[in-house]
Amino acid sequence: MDKKEQIKDLWRMSFDDSEEFIELFFDRIYKDENAMTLEKDGRIVSALHILPYTMTYYGTEISVAYIYAVCTSPKVRGQGYMLSLIHISEPTRLLSISYAVFCLKKKKKT
Repeated sequence: MDKKEQIKDLWRMSFDDSEEFIELFFDRIYKDENAMTLEKDGRIVSALHILPYTMTYYGTEISVAYIYAVCTSPKVRGQGYMLSLIHISEPTRLLSISYAVFCLKKKKKT
């Protein structure tokens, strides 16, 4: 199974989004280069997306990015995977953007 399909499966486990919303995101917004993942035993167990965005601040357009759809497999939650992924993502956020805006989706109740 490729990266995109593994992330979709992880998304379904983590969020209560409709299949239509999931397909919309992965068809129109998802890019491999914006998805950061961690694997365990050859399977993606944690993922986040760093999505570029242009915001206007006092009349000036600024390129920013936000972290979206942060998720970890229920089987490995609490083991530090997401913290590691956020630390790994820090240099990426600092490359070509001025600010990082964090938007975290509410975790699905298990």
